[in-house]
Amino acid sequence: MLYLVTQLAIGLFIAAVLGFVVGFLLSRWFAARNIAELKENYRAKLLNANRKVEIARWEVKVEAGKTQAAADTEHALRFAIAELESEVNRRNSDLAKAELQMTSQTAGENALAKLADRIGELEQTLSGRNTSAEMNGDGSRDDLTQIAGIEAIRGDQSSVDRMRAEFQRRRDFFVAGLNQIKGFSCRMPKGAFYAFPNITKTGWSSKRLAESLLEDAGVACLSGASFGAFGEGYLRFSVANSLENLAKALDLIEQWTKRKV
Repeated sequence: MLYLVTQLAIGLFIAAVLGFVVGFLLSRWFAARNIAELKENYRAKLLNANRKVEIARWEVKVEAGKTQAAADTEHALRFAIAELESEVNRRNSDLAKAELQMTSQTAGENALAKLADRIGELEQTLSGRNTSAEMNGDGSRDDLTQIAGIEAIRGDQSSVDRMRAEFQRRRDFFVAGLNQIKGFSCRMPKGAFYAFPNITKTGWSSKRLAESLLEDAGVACLSGASFGAFGEGYLRFSVANSLENLAKALDLIEQWTKRKV
């Protein structure tokens, strides 16, 4: 009887030891797997943070091409990116330290949890910086337009003089032609590239005459009344066209007056 009790006790002890060992090994295996998953998760977050830093650096380069109006924003962004790069380097160091501390499931999870909190803070900071860069990029003229504008102001102005002379030639030609047409009289405009003739002597209202010129003569113009009540009795023509087309328009208008006025 004593022998059986002894054998039973030994069997239970061995079973308990085996159960403990198996349980310990299984817990270590699950802990190792969980830690591996956590490491991959936070490595992915860190890679994403690095990617956001690169995006922010690229946006700074875009900002650098803008005018002095964006200089303050550019300086602030450069300073912020330097801080963020330093922070990312520190996060990499923290990850390496965390891996060394993973001697148990609890230690590993605690280290990774702290690292996750820091990475979350970094992502929020990066998100704010990226939003600022995006607002400054989308809320103003693009860099190419601003550079072109600076060049237009500082560059050779001879093309402007040639353009002004050409528009003056077209204006003089068209206004002189309008004053030769029955019922039309036009003063010489001082600026822009429009002629604004008085057509009251034709007996037509501005709107009706403009519509008839378009439909019956194929000449486009605007009723003076489109610019207010005091525009009634006038038409507006644009001289932003070739001399050949302006001459053709004058001929069509004159033919129209011969039929309608």
